[in-house]
Amino acid sequence: MSKLAWIDFLNVHHGAHLVWGVQSEEEQDLRPVAAKLSAVIERQKTGSDYAVGVLRTTGTPKIACAFAEEEAAAAIADIVGAKPVERTEAWASERCFTLDARTLSEIDRAAGTRRRRRRMV
Repeated sequence: MSKLAWIDFLNVHHGAHLVWGVQSEEEQDLRPVAAKLSAVIERQKTGSDYAVGVLRTTGTPKIACAFAEEEAAAAIADIVGAKPVERTEAWASERCFTLDARTLSEIDRAAGTRRRRRRMV
């Protein structure tokens, strides 16, 4: 399994499998979540090339994981609770999830980390 830069992955793997997430109502920095998802994917040891990125092509940032193999996409989709959505021409399959507290907790658990609680001031 090789982690590739987003653009390199897209250049090599046409018609790959996409798992993407949208933020819940609370705005958050998606980069740490992307790093944790990368750790989760590495722990899965699927053997599939993949890429993880924060996409800002639409108004709202999304976190996206792309996989060369559908089995790898399905494994991550199970962890984050992603559901199939109507795919676009660019992808062989697409699944979507919401980055809510439960999903973030599942990502932390799968990555072997814990979320820090915010202190009330």
